[in-house]
Amino acid sequence: MNISEGKKVILCFDFIRKNRGYEYLLDATKDMEGIVVIVAEKIDDQDTYKQIMKFETEVPNLRVFAKWIADDELRVYFNACDIVVLPYANITPLGVIPLAYAFSKPIIAPCIGGIKDVVNSKQES
Repeated sequence: MNISEGKKVILCFDFIRKNRGYEYLLDATKDMEGIVVIVAEKIDDQDTYKQIMKFETEVPNLRVFAKWIADDELRVYFNACDIVVLPYANITPLGVIPLAYAFSKPIIAPCIGGIKDVVNSKQES
């Protein structure tokens, strides 16, 4: 993945399609130093993919892996990241949250739909 040691890695993992909120994540991280943003999964919407690729000049540490990611490759992406960010504008992910938890990764996500029932800030004692 060509990630320098010491960089913090943000993973945005899900089909590349409309209403995912990529622009919010990429705009928020474009001036951050010491991070790498990975957007990974199959392209489901070409216009959204083109929009993401426009950020390449603004977000120098953006890595886009626009392909189907097989089950045996998942560990590469989730083990490489420090945190999973789901910047969704108005939809709910299906399998990304359980995957992130299976790899013991923290998640940042909006409080919409069923996300708020699965991802929360409560800590068990």
